[in-house]
Amino acid sequence: MKVLFVASEALPFMASGGLGDVAGSLPAALRKRLIGCRVVMPLYDSIPQELKDQMQFITSIRITNAQMLLETTNYAVNEIARIVGYDNPLYFSRLFHKQKGCSPSEYRKLLK
Repeated sequence: MKVLFVASEALPFMASGGLGDVAGSLPAALRKRLIGCRVVMPLYDSIPQELKDQMQFITSIRITNAQMLLETTNYAVNEIARIVGYDNPLYFSRLFHKQKGCSPSEYRKLLK
């Protein structure tokens, strides 16, 4: 089962009350029970730049790991997306293209 939790706030990004605490801790609690969970919230201007930078850093690490897997394995792109932490292969491909300038499939073809 997968859960998509939509909230107006979530720790550590934005919180003004109890909802932020719940939205921040819910994913960890569900993952312990092997239930996938994503929290979606508006991108407020008030999210500290430090946290925005951390989100970009994590994405960068995931895309670098995907690049290595494309170079060293024969895994399908959708498998690599899941390995590096993306449930949606299309979203993963868009992020990869944004960072590397080509799709994962195109990247693999360039290696040959």
